[in-house]
Amino acid sequence: MGHEDLYGVTTVTSDEWKVESEEKREARQRQWRVESDERKETRNAEWETGKKRRVKDSLVSILLLLTLFVSSGCGSSFKAVKPDASTGHFSQGLVSSEDIKVSKPLAGITGYELLYLRSYFTFRDREYHLFVREMFDNMGIFRKIVNRTEMEQFVIKSGLSGAVSGVNDAVSLHRLSRVIGKFLVADAVLQKTMAGSGSYTFTITILNPTNGETVFSATKRAFNLSGLDEPLLYPVFNALSDWVRASKELAPEEEKGTGPKTGI
Repeated sequence: MGHEDLYGVTTVTSDEWKVESEEKREARQRQWRVESDERKETRNAEWETGKKRRVKDSLVSILLLLTLFVSSGCGSSFKAVKPDASTGHFSQGLVSSEDIKVSKPLAGITGYELLYLRSYFTFRDREYHLFVREMFDNMGIFRKIVNRTEMEQFVIKSGLSGAVSGVNDAVSLHRLSRVIGKFLVADAVLQKTMAGSGSYTFTITILNPTNGETVFSATKRAFNLSGLDEPLLYPVFNALSDWVRASKELAPEEEKGTGPKTGI
């Protein structure tokens, strides 16, 4: 592009200058567009990253608040109360008919003076066990309530370990009932329906080791809003109280030894 004169100086015509300027302008515009697109992509990427971080932080905050909420609600649970003298209920809450899995009134229930209580709850287990134990005691049915450790110690100290291999399986408990007399076994299980949620399930099951039969079982599910007593625990105990009342209305059994044969 351009022409040299006699002195070696290159001159550029106006048309050539226009072409060169146009090419430079297009090159600069292309460069600007490329840089603009790159900046836009960078901004979009930064915005997406920031958005994900904000969403993550929000979820963490919600989970933390939910955890604190559930924990504080559970903190107001496990308050043992006495039943109403007229109804035998611990509260006004009841379970539905679908919640009662087994209900076979047991004749001569007042003769079952010993209750072997097995309670299960992975969180605050000791506090939960004491609550369940006191609730059963407040029902006024059983003269003695023992947990697993106490039952095992009784078997060992009474020299019954040769005849009874354990205190958990149905066969061993049946053998134990033949030695010490009739008693009942209560399983009280509280568990979270789903990890990290505020949904809980509470089940009480009553087993008669004399014949290995389950005579009562009720299960209820509830969400922990401000504690578990009113919406979940008391209603299941109310169902158990109704079963006890129905059992008392039956004619007493004609059996030898209406209580434990060996002191416990």
